[in-house]
Amino acid sequence: MFITTLLQCTIGKWVAEFKDRTRDFEGAPRGGRPSITTTDENTKAVERILMRDRQISVRRVADKLGIQNEIMSNILQHCARKATS
Repeated sequence: MFITTLLQCTIGKWVAEFKDRTRDFEGAPRGGRPSITTTDENTKAVERILMRDRQISVRRVADKLGIQNEIMSNILQHCARKATS
């Protein structure tokens, strides 16, 4: 009973906000660290660093560029796919 009432209340609020059309359903910008994606700029920067020093660690390259290790891994996978094709 409580859950049904809660759901009806929430859905009612959503309907009212949707009808009002002043609500941005994509969400407001959030604070914190900005998200960085695998951009061409990041990929080219990684390629330049690797061409200068092939013994450098993934963590060190990520630190130099100020990107997360996961993003660095995505860039390396992208470069490997490009090299084999």
